[in-house]
Amino acid sequence: MEKCKCSCEVCKSTLENLTLELVSAKKQAEENLNLAKYQKAEFENYKKRNVSDMERVRAETRIEVLGRMLGILDSLEFGLKQVTDKAVYEGLKKIFDAAEHEFAFYGVKFIQANPGDQFDPYIHESMFGAGSVIEEELQKGYCIGKRVLRPSKVKLK
Repeated sequence: MEKCKCSCEVCKSTLENLTLELVSAKKQAEENLNLAKYQKAEFENYKKRNVSDMERVRAETRIEVLGRMLGILDSLEFGLKQVTDKAVYEGLKKIFDAAEHEFAFYGVKFIQANPGDQFDPYIHESMFGAGSVIEEELQKGYCIGKRVLRPSKVKLK
């Protein structure tokens, strides 16, 4: 590009205006770039929060569903204790074992509540008695990791 050799006021004014516009455009471009970087970072954080929230909701839902299904396991176990017919017992036992296997697959474990064990209010629920030693387990308790789905219901000495 050829430089103007003219030194008239029109050319000087035009050059100053173009220089100011260029400086302003560069400043605006820098602001737009910073805004785009900020919004990109915000969106990445949103995606991470969304994944984290979804994982939490899935875990909470799984825990709620498994907790609600414990009654089915209790009923099967009760049925096993009551049935006298061998064929019915074997069929019910297979169903119970399959259900127990599925619970174990999702990390559900029994809470130990053996006679003579110390009562722990975080995992046991006293139904009778006021002592600190378990005399009898009345209903099994279950947990997933450190989270109690249902405390063991016990009778205390």
